[in-house]
Amino acid sequence: MSVAGNQYFTNVVNVAGQSTDLNASSVDVVNLNALVAPNNSLKSLAILGTPIPVATTTLDLTANTVQATLFDGTTNNQALVLPTAIAGIRVLIAIGAVTTNNTNTLTISVASSSGDVFAPGTTIPSGTSPFFVAVAAAGTDNTLVYTPAATNAILGPGSVLHLTCTTNGQWNLSVEHVPLGTGLGGAFVFSTV
Repeated sequence: MSVAGNQYFTNVVNVAGQSTDLNASSVDVVNLNALVAPNNSLKSLAILGTPIPVATTTLDLTANTVQATLFDGTTNNQALVLPTAIAGIRVLIAIGAVTTNNTNTLTISVASSSGDVFAPGTTIPSGTSPFFVAVAAAGTDNTLVYTPAATNAILGPGSVLHLTCTTNGQWNLSVEHVPLGTGLGGAFVFSTV
């Protein structure tokens, strides 16, 4: 038996209550946002058409958007400032360029004087040892700095930083990385500024 015509879902029995015969008309649509976060009010995202130019040094990000950056690690430091963390909003930052040097950094920080922080328990992959970095247990970290690598960077084009707020004042972060080469270059560091 297959589910909704998908040959990868075989031998499924009683997944939807009493039914043993699942098909497209008997499967309810699942709200994936509700599975990801307890806040069912997460907003839809607008994809901003123009990437952040490599020459941009500071930019305030807009809530509920997907924003690409052309940061390349060579031209200059780039600082991206998150909007105030209000439950239900999110920001996705897409990496749109190959880093060709490790001279400059990409910094993501909370809105100044907002009191916002990265949520305690947030852990993300890093390209160098330690291979996972975490927010301080005290929950005071408000800045994330990425130092790229000229080769084998953990963040290559297509990587996405997912920032989601499910509790007022706290940003959750997950990283969907598309590494260049081995992906064992580049490093993230959380800090309090």
